[in-house]
Amino acid sequence: MRVVFVSMRRGFAVIVFVVCCFPAVAIARRLAPGNEKSAIIAAIRRAHDIGPSQKASCMRVYVSTISRNWATMQFIYVRRCERQDANGVAVIHRTRGRWRFVTAGSAFSCPIPGHIPKPVQRDLRLSCIPR
Repeated sequence: MRVVFVSMRRGFAVIVFVVCCFPAVAIARRLAPGNEKSAIIAAIRRAHDIGPSQKASCMRVYVSTISRNWATMQFIYVRRCERQDANGVAVIHRTRGRWRFVTAGSAFSCPIPGHIPKPVQRDLRLSCIPR
């Protein structure tokens, strides 16, 4: 009985270590910091998916932890941002060091446009509706 208990404690310790030391395993996508967020929003503006009057403070930008070359942008729902509310998501991809708009929508059909790898889709919480 004592051997089983020691093994269980050791196994639990390993799990705690992995979750604490490798947060990408536990958390997945991450919020983009200032400069990265600005560059991603600029790519979306260049594609004319959002206008110049829409505030960056009303946008939430996530970068994939599976591949840091993929990101999403969505609007946040707070009172000060009511005038720019939207329920969709924009997908952006970094190629040759530059962020480029891929697609946007609120309901994607499968497969999602833009050749987004399946692990990245899961990480960025992109889902699709089978045809």
